[in-house]
Amino acid sequence: MTDYIISIDHALMGCMNGSSSIFVDGLMTGITNPLTWVLLYAALIILVIRNNQRLGHVMLVIMSALACVVIVSLVTDSIVKPAFARLRPCNDPALSGWIDTVWGVKEDSYSFFSAHSANTFSLAIFLALVVRSRALTLWLIVWSLLNSYSRIYLGVHFPSDCLAGILFGAMVGALVYVIYRFIVSRIYPSYNYISTHYT
Repeated sequence: MTDYIISIDHALMGCMNGSSSIFVDGLMTGITNPLTWVLLYAALIILVIRNNQRLGHVMLVIMSALACVVIVSLVTDSIVKPAFARLRPCNDPALSGWIDTVWGVKEDSYSFFSAHSANTFSLAIFLALVVRSRALTLWLIVWSLLNSYSRIYLGVHFPSDCLAGILFGAMVGALVYVIYRFIVSRIYPSYNYISTHYT
């Protein structure tokens, strides 16, 4: 069963990894860099601030979003990656002959599962549940999927790494949202949650 999954992983990797385009190489390198998305993070913080009159509530949303990242990072880096110890495609000697990599993009840690995918999806799910805007939800999902695909394209993750990261990130985002709503109901019992109050 494991060999079958690995064979599918390798087949998908052959279809999704790399290209002959320098432009796409640069685009994917930019997409995978967290600094590229600083303006998006700032816009999301402004969105939360402008739609909440209580400073405590604003801080709770921000701290919950940070909790998503902290939980994902701790689980992936301290538990999952050391437990599975799967080599990244770019570092696997058995794949060195056909994996496309981009110069300057190198990862030395283990591959399973993708922290990039898990982090972006945890934030996407949490913020989608808080804001409840179809347009924003769509954009956040597209942003997360682009980040995941960039990891495969650059040869630093297998498709299964990203899929597992997406599923784990979605679970963490939903769990943090449940905790966030519980805290809100305790601190602000009279708070009337209206999903469309975000603009």
